[in-house]
Amino acid sequence: MAMAATPSRPGDHETEFTRPGVSEDEIEEIKKVFTMMDTQNGRRPARGQLDPNQLMEAMNALGIVWKKSDVYQTLAEVDHDNSGTVGLEEFINLTTALVTEADLDRTNGNFDALFAKFDHGGDGYVDLAKLRFVCRELGEQLGSGSEQADDQLREMLKHASKDGSGERVTKDELYDCLAKTRLM
Repeated sequence: MAMAATPSRPGDHETEFTRPGVSEDEIEEIKKVFTMMDTQNGRRPARGQLDPNQLMEAMNALGIVWKKSDVYQTLAEVDHDNSGTVGLEEFINLTTALVTEADLDRTNGNFDALFAKFDHGGDGYVDLAKLRFVCRELGEQLGSGSEQADDQLREMLKHASKDGSGERVTKDELYDCLAKTRLM
């Protein structure tokens, strides 16, 4: 299921891109959109990065409609090398982490499948260990150390849990949080 990618920036290495619940074809489509925007449909050599305008165009090409303010806020969150641009790996991390409208549709079983990615133990809730695992699988980099990262994850759980405990969230709590924050 892994796909090799050519280096996206000078100094990058060959990378295998896999994400839970994302097929090789979906990764390939994301890579094609990135390349199309990076090269302006073949009109210039590849730079291996997208600026904010290209990022917005790429997201629109993938069916994700953003306002300019969303692009800059997201760029600040995913631009781990502080270049002001998004490289291929950052772009794949971003696009595969977004929750789609179909994922939140409770009638077609997609949300159940999404929740199962978080609830890999099958016990009906997501706790710190499960959320940490999903973040690692998605390539998410939180904080500078494991304690700081855990604090960020606890804050996410606290935000989503109805009782505010931050210990764990149920499927309904996760659904309500995702629907309310419109992470789609």
